[in-house]
Amino acid sequence: MSDDLDATRRALDAARAREGALEARVTELGRMLADVELRVARIGDVELERDEALQRIRELEARVAALDEVVERNRRVHEEMLASVSWRVTAPLRRLKR
Repeated sequence: MSDDLDATRRALDAARAREGALEARVTELGRMLADVELRVARIGDVELERDEALQRIRELEARVAALDEVVERNRRVHEEMLASVSWRVTAPLRRLKR
């Protein structure tokens, strides 16, 4: 009977040890899950920031394209003015003025 009792106690001790190890693993997994959830939340924030930055880039590119068109139009007008007959005819007067 004593042997049966000792075997039962050893089995109980082993079960308690396994239970403790499992509880520690559950705690560890809970911490890991919380860490993963935090990282996922950060990824969402980073993706939102990325999307906002890409939208600002697209807006800036559109503004740059519009400004490039204005610069090109002004360059053409300036070249046409310099090539015009009136600009060439009045060149001597402009030189006298200086």
